[in-house]
Amino acid sequence: MLMELSVGEVERRIHIIRGQKVMLDRDLAYFYQVKTSNLNKAVRRNSERFPEEFMFQLTRQENERLIFQIGISKRTGRGGLRKLPNCFTQEGVAMLSSVLNSDRAVQVNIAIMKTFVHLRRIAEHANAAVIDLEAGAATLSNIDRKLDEILFAVKAMTQEQKKQARKRQITQRLPHKRPHNGRVDLILNLVAQHFGFESVNLENTGRHETVVLPRQIAMYLIKKHEHLSYRKIGDYFGGRDHTTVLHACRQIEEAIEKDKIIKELVDFFEKALS
Repeated sequence: MLMELSVGEVERRIHIIRGQKVMLDRDLAYFYQVKTSNLNKAVRRNSERFPEEFMFQLTRQENERLIFQIGISKRTGRGGLRKLPNCFTQEGVAMLSSVLNSDRAVQVNIAIMKTFVHLRRIAEHANAAVIDLEAGAATLSNIDRKLDEILFAVKAMTQEQKKQARKRQITQRLPHKRPHNGRVDLILNLVAQHFGFESVNLENTGRHETVVLPRQIAMYLIKKHEHLSYRKIGDYFGGRDHTTVLHACRQIEEAIEKDKIIKELVDFFEKALS
């Protein structure tokens, strides 16, 4: 039976390392209910699916800092320190479900992705308070550990968010009146949450490179599962014309054949929608 995972339980095991939100191999193994060694063996057998932006191993200095920060005990073996833990980014966690290939892995990953999105929203809401938090940081010696991590994440994200805000102000136009379809909305929300966006980011007219692939995947899934015309699908994405939607669907079809990572991502969404 799959244990219920709360946002708080997952959130306590998400850390900010190298400016990224990551989870440790031992915590993921706990959620998947497998041994940490077996999880890492599965990753090693599929190493081509885990580039550095999906997974990396802590350095000794990073490990010592993490031990001090979260107050866990330092485990040693006959050869000294135990093997340094592996860290998985949001994309790496998503890839694990295909490697472990179990219903538990899919359901646990959905819960973890929701937590990543929850933390992103908290960070965005905290932007307005960044200046005040920095001014008072010297006196807040007993501040909660999670607030410190959120502040760190906000600082890293602020510059990019300001650029995006300026771009939206320049390119924004009157909102397109789009139809409503519960199944389409489910697909949009599923894809958007996986990539850490709001669904409106997929629907608007922006062409930022971080949104292009998620938008194409969403168009492909809607066409495959809802059998709508290309023109009607375009209505859900800011009124894009049918040739744009057609091109997006063909791009994903070709990518599935050539790119294992894209295929695994699409398979992940297919399982979630089934």
